[in-house]
Amino acid sequence: MTIIKELSKSDFAFVDEIPEVLQPDFHQFIVGHTMSNLDGRTITYDMKAYYKKLMHQGTYYSIHWKL
Repeated sequence: MTIIKELSKSDFAFVDEIPEVLQPDFHQFIVGHTMSNLDGRTITYDMKAYYKKLMHQGTYYSIHWKL
Protein backbone atom coordinates (compact mmCIF):
# COMPACT_ATOMS: atom_id res chain seq x y z
CA MET A 1 0.00 0.00 0.00
CA THR A 2 2.99 2.27 0.55
CA ILE A 3 3.70 2.29 -3.18
CA ILE A 4 0.15 3.43 -3.98
CA LYS A 5 0.37 6.13 -1.31
CA GLU A 6 3.59 7.45 -2.85
CA LEU A 7 2.14 7.33 -6.37
CA SER A 8 -0.92 9.27 -5.19
CA LYS A 9 1.27 12.22 -4.14
CA SER A 10 2.11 13.08 -7.76
CA ASP A 11 -0.10 14.79 -10.33
CA PHE A 12 0.04 11.62 -12.43
CA ALA A 13 1.34 8.08 -12.04
CA PHE A 14 2.64 5.44 -14.40
CA VAL A 15 0.25 2.49 -14.49
CA ASP A 16 3.10 -0.02 -14.77
CA GLU A 17 4.35 1.05 -11.32
CA ILE A 18 1.20 -0.27 -9.64
CA PRO A 19 2.02 -3.61 -7.98
CA GLU A 20 0.99 -6.65 -10.02
CA VAL A 21 -1.34 -7.90 -7.29
CA LEU A 22 -3.40 -4.68 -7.60
CA GLN A 23 -3.42 -4.44 -11.42
CA PRO A 24 -6.79 -6.25 -11.92
CA ASP A 25 -8.39 -4.09 -9.22
CA PHE A 26 -6.96 -0.91 -10.71
CA HIS A 27 -8.13 -1.82 -14.22
CA GLN A 28 -11.66 -2.36 -12.93
CA PHE A 29 -11.53 0.96 -11.04
CA ILE A 30 -10.17 2.99 -13.95
CA VAL A 31 -13.00 2.15 -16.39
CA GLY A 32 -14.47 5.48 -17.49
CA HIS A 33 -11.50 7.52 -16.23
CA THR A 34 -8.96 9.37 -18.36
CA MET A 35 -5.64 7.73 -19.17
CA SER A 36 -2.82 9.09 -21.34
CA ASN A 37 0.59 8.11 -22.67
CA LEU A 38 3.90 9.70 -21.74
CA ASP A 39 7.15 8.45 -23.29
CA GLY A 40 5.39 5.26 -24.40
CA ARG A 41 4.06 4.47 -20.91
CA THR A 42 0.44 4.68 -19.78
CA ILE A 43 -0.30 7.25 -17.08
CA THR A 44 -3.31 8.06 -14.94
CA TYR A 45 -4.36 11.26 -13.23
CA ASP A 46 -6.66 9.40 -10.83
CA MET A 47 -4.19 7.77 -8.45
CA LYS A 48 -5.40 9.87 -5.50
CA ALA A 49 -8.95 8.63 -6.11
CA TYR A 50 -7.69 5.04 -6.41
CA TYR A 51 -5.77 5.36 -3.13
CA LYS A 52 -8.92 6.68 -1.41
CA LYS A 53 -10.92 3.79 -2.85
CA LEU A 54 -8.41 1.25 -1.50
CA MET A 55 -8.38 2.84 1.94
CA HIS A 56 -12.17 3.08 2.26
CA GLN A 57 -13.51 0.16 0.21
CA GLY A 58 -10.57 -2.21 -0.28
CA THR A 59 -10.12 -4.26 -3.42
CA TYR A 60 -12.83 -5.84 -5.55
CA TYR A 61 -11.37 -9.25 -4.65
CA SER A 62 -9.52 -10.87 -1.75
CA ILE A 63 -5.75 -10.69 -1.72
CA HIS A 64 -3.83 -13.53 -0.11
CA TRP A 65 -0.45 -12.12 0.90
CA LYS A 66 2.55 -14.42 1.11
CA LEU A 67 4.31 -13.99 4.42
